[in-house]
Order: sequence, then C-alpha cells, then structure tokens
Amino acid sequence: MKEIVLIEYFTSLPKVNHLENKTIFSEAINLIDSISKNLIDHYNLKKLHVVRNSSLKKLSSKKIKYHPTSSKKSLKRIMNNLSKINHAIFIAPESEKITVKMYKELKKQFILLHSNLNCIEIFASKKKTFLNLKKNQINCIQTIKKTKKLSLIIKPDYGAGSEGIFLYKNSQELKLLEENYLIQEYHKGLKGSFTMLCNKGKYWVISCNKHIMKLKDKKVSQIGSVIGKYEKYRSEFEKIAAKLNKKFRGLSGFVGVDVIKLKSNWAVVDVNCRFTSSYIGLKSSYGKKTISKINDFYVDKKFDSKFNPQLIQTKEIYFS
Repeated sequence: MKEIVLIEYFTSLPKVNHLENKTIFSEAINLIDSISKNLIDHYNLKKLHVVRNSSLKKLSSKKIKYHPTSSKKSLKRIMNNLSKINHAIFIAPESEKITVKMYKELKKQFILLHSNLNCIEIFASKKKTFLNLKKNQINCIQTIKKTKKLSLIIKPDYGAGSEGIFLYKNSQELKLLEENYLIQEYHKGLKGSFTMLCNKGKYWVISCNKHIMKLKDKKVSQIGSVIGKYEKYRSEFEKIAAKLNKKFRGLSGFVGVDVIKLKSNWAVVDVNCRFTSSYIGLKSSYGKKTISKINDFYVDKKFDSKFNPQLIQTKEIYFS
C-alpha cells in the first residue's frame, strides 16, 4: 500500500497570518482538504502525510497524519522526518518562481506526482507560456509591446491566478512598468477553464468551467468558478488539450487550463501544472467515479484514457 506526502505552500509555512490573507488561506485549506478527503477513500492508500501549520484546523481521519510546522519547527526539518516516504504532491503559486524552486527542492527527496521540470518552468512564466504556445501554433492571447492601444491588461510574468493583474486605459501609465510585467490586449469574451488529467501525451478532459470575474479599481480578478457550466464547449476544449499534450508530453497529473473566447475560437491564457481550485467542486459536479479515476492515477498510477466524465450538476464555488 502507498503513502503520499501532501504539501501546500501557504498552509505549510512556519509562520502564517491567515487573518491578513484570509482569501488565500481559505482557498488553500479548502483545496487541500478536498484532495485529502478524496484520496483517503482509495483502498490502496495506506497513509496521507499532510504538512500544515500548527495553528490551522485539521481533518480527523486515521488515514491522515499531520506534520505541523511552527516557528520552532521548519518545513526542512519535517521533510527530513519524511525521508522514508517516496511520493509527494505539492501545490505552490507561480509567484516569484516559488513553484519552480519548490519543485527543485522536493525533487531531491521525493518522486513528485507532477508534470516534469521543463513544463513547470515554461508554464510558471507568462512570457515563456506565450512564446512556447505561439511556437507550437496553439491559439493564445498575444503579448504586445507598449502601445497607445486602449484597454490593455497588465500581468506579472510570474504570478498565480489573478494576482497583480490590472486593466489600463491610459498608455502613459505603461511607462512605469518594470521588465517583469507583460502587456496583452484586454478582451471581453467568455472566460473559463478546463481541467484535465495527463499522462505521457495522453489525457482526458475532466471539467469545463466558467470563471466568475470581478473588475474593481482597475484590478481584474477571478473570484470563483461555475464548475461544469461550459460543458457545451467540451469538444473545443478537448482539441486544445490534444494539442497541449502532443507538444508538451511532460504534462502529468491534474492540470488546469485558463481560456478565453476570441470571436469564434478559444485561446489559452494560462496552463497551471498543479491542482487548481476547480477541483473543489468536481465531486458535486462530475461524481464519485471521476474522483475515483483521478485517485487511481495518483495512488496506483492507473490511467484510463478512454474515461469520459459525465456532468451531474453545475456548482458555483467562490474563493473567499
């Protein structure tokens, strides 16, 4: 039977201020708890080792063992205590290259149940994402140079989700931008995402979701999702998934792809090589069988490329 280590960056920090960063911690805890509850249902999982700050609430289960971090007990020290466990899943933001750094560090000790380093490094950077998608002729949002064009969206090169994303209509403000930001035209088309399970070039699309967006004081943010709402676009999402997995065979496990509809075609905005918050609503929207197939991959490395998830109901989830 298998044992797996599960680490989420924010909730595993030795010092946390979950009151100051309420939305981040609420989203992170909900995601990790959802993954944990589902994984422990697998008959072949002996123990799930979850690294979490000692001040945060924990689930009660004989199959979950928590390893608490604190100001007196660092993450590195806990990792040393987990040296006998072979496999690990981690979730970390792309901001400041945290996901890349964490991958490299954990790879020294564990077999990571993730996409490979090449994919992690490409898709952690919005600039590299655009360049590689364009090179491989995958429809995406064009990155442009500074221009007088109205309705521009500004993004940090390394950023998670909607972090640091702003809408500008005054080209003079762009002069203040640093090199680690990129500029794209702001599009008002449908915004959504799809999730997929990947394995050595093979894949199956899990969910087709609508983004719930908010624009306030120039800041553009995703505040939630409607899981399964864009099921009618599944065939279009599957075509994008096929291209991504053909060109980036290092994609592995759960992957989230943010998309936007430009006129009649969908374009890729971001590729997230990790569990995303959409996972929280999967069981309600696509059922236990879908979750079971995902669990099979992570616990037993079984991959059913012919599986076709069936929508049961749509579900709204919010990140705060």
